Amino acid sequence: MPKTTGIEMCKKLKNDLRTDHIPVILLTAKAQDKWRIKGFSSGADSYITKPFIKEELLIVIEQLILKKNKLIEKFNKDYSGLIDKNRSQRKKNKFIDKTIDLIQQNLDNSDYGPPELAKDLSLSESQVYRKLKAITDKPTSIFIRTVRLEEARNMIENSDKTISEISFDTGFNDPSWFSRAFKETYGHSPSDHAK
Repeated sequence: MPKTTGIEMCKKLKNDLRTDHIPVILLTAKAQDKWRIKGFSSGADSYITKPFIKEELLIVIEQLILKKNKLIEKFNKDYSGLIDKNRSQRKKNKFIDKTIDLIQQNLDNSDYGPPELAKDLSLSESQVYRKLKAITDKPTSIFIRTVRLEEARNMIENSDKTISEISFDTGFNDPSWFSRAFKETYGHSPSDHAK
């Protein structure tokens, strides 16, 4: 690359909120340990030296894809781990943390949707969509709904509020829509969850 090194480019990608989720494989002629350490310190997901074996590169790519798919599966199975208010228990992902925090700050605002979230993240709607889809396999609107529903689930378990009150507190204007979305996500109605 003419005006930058692979390590510098990797640092830029990994320090940019728009691109930090993209896996980076450094393929380089610099085989010394100091360069490998610099490569991994810059955020590279893998470091392969030239000459390289094509099969090795393909296996590394395959493993990165498997890792991404496992992360998506974890997000889809463990809503409470995703939304957990205790940040130290969350996987360290600045984008997801910031996104969840913004949704939680606007929880009772039923008009808070993808355009407002994108504006608050200082990204375009399409950038937020692509990034959420890449990390969680959920489009922005479904991710927002997931956060709202997890907060509602926590309220049902830990408060004396009615289901209708909780639906309004979590940004659902229609309690029957809230109940359908809750059942679709958790497999049972909010009233059954309260029991």
